[in-house]
Amino acid sequence: IVEIMTWAQLGHHRKPIVFANVKGFWDPMLALIEHMSEEGFIHTAHRVKPLVVNDPEAIVAAIMVAGSSVDAPTEGVQSVIDKM
Repeated sequence: IVEIMTWAQLGHHRKPIVFANVKGFWDPMLALIEHMSEEGFIHTAHRVKPLVVNDPEAIVAAIMVAGSSVDAPTEGVQSVIDKM
């Protein structure tokens, strides 16, 4: 998951990142990401914010909506790559 988020941060893909957080399964991971951001381990200016969907029946629709509104570049963002 972290690798896919890094790829998005670097502009290597434009696909939405969705946590299917059914019954709070991903809550610990989401808390870790938030903690890492608060502690400065993740640069907040370039942080990828995944979509969190709690209702299993809403997951596919959320992906379709998120995927239809993506404007991210198809190649790496050089200013982000330079900071890595």
